[in-house]
Amino acid sequence: MEDENIRKIWKNHIASKAGKTGVALGILLLVVLPFQANAIRFGTIDTTHTYAGALIIEGFVSFSGTKDVFCSGTLVSPRVFLTAAECPYIMNLLGFSVDHVFVSFTTNVLADRKSWIPVTGYAIYPGFKTEPSVFTTKNDWATFILSKPVRNIPTATLAPVGYLDQLFSAGQLRGATFTTVGYGMDADFAIDGTRKAGTAGFLNLDEIWLFMNGNANLGASGPCYGDSGGPTIYNDGNRELVVALVS
Repeated sequence: MEDENIRKIWKNHIASKAGKTGVALGILLLVVLPFQANAIRFGTIDTTHTYAGALIIEGFVSFSGTKDVFCSGTLVSPRVFLTAAECPYIMNLLGFSVDHVFVSFTTNVLADRKSWIPVTGYAIYPGFKTEPSVFTTKNDWATFILSKPVRNIPTATLAPVGYLDQLFSAGQLRGATFTTVGYGMDADFAIDGTRKAGTAGFLNLDEIWLFMNGNANLGASGPCYGDSGGPTIYNDGNRELVVALVS
């Protein structure tokens, strides 16, 4: 059943390649410009997007000394946690097994260890490719399977394939803003385990990348280490849709 859920998610929301920008959504990869290491920098504590969670690796220590919090992601079905493929990829390089991996959706995951949900496995999207240049990273999507279903949190609504392409063609992305959610580093390179959200403006769109302006001087914010895999959200006036993943 878990594998079938993964196939449905990828088939319905990611895998279409029709048209010039057919992979654009499904799930887009996200780059925030300018590149500053202050992430979800200048964001605020987020209690609204409860489907955004943290990927926790017990025993992981970041270069800044922060423990456990590794990536961010999104609950897309009661037992499926969507994140970036780079997260399990790097997890493997570091030698961690799924026995040390948990997911939590609480506001502060380091303050509430009882909220940590074990995972039973993961799947990296076929064709994932990473290179030294971020712009050559492809298919940066993965899913972790939770050991038990999450029933007390509504799942995210993923935008349909081609959604951003349609908005772009209609000129509706000009001046648009997006919300990015994650548990990553702040302006002081610290992770305190708290889910934060910030906003950034539209900059550009190509086949697989959504570029956004995260210039703090303009009141914007954006993701950094630990926010990889977290959702980027667009509000169409009626509902919020997850339109991108942080890569």
